[in-house]
Amino acid sequence: MYNSVKSKYPDLKCEKSIVKNRVGAQFEQVNCLFEYDKGYLILKKYVSNIAESWLELASKEQIEKDHKERLREEKDI
Repeated sequence: MYNSVKSKYPDLKCEKSIVKNRVGAQFEQVNCLFEYDKGYLILKKYVSNIAESWLELASKEQIEKDHKERLREEKDI
């Protein structure tokens, strides 16, 4: 998936790091972000396990709305 997204969005900015599982095996994690005028494209190589990746297109408006909702929920705790 990374190669397909990178070829479509060559300005995609990515950071690499190492993640470990519970038994100590190490894997190269890649987190990428592409910002455009109305939002973001976010790509993560691994999410909850090594078989799952994550690709998200999110508007800046939706991200701001979600952030405000999380802050409101934290106040209720």
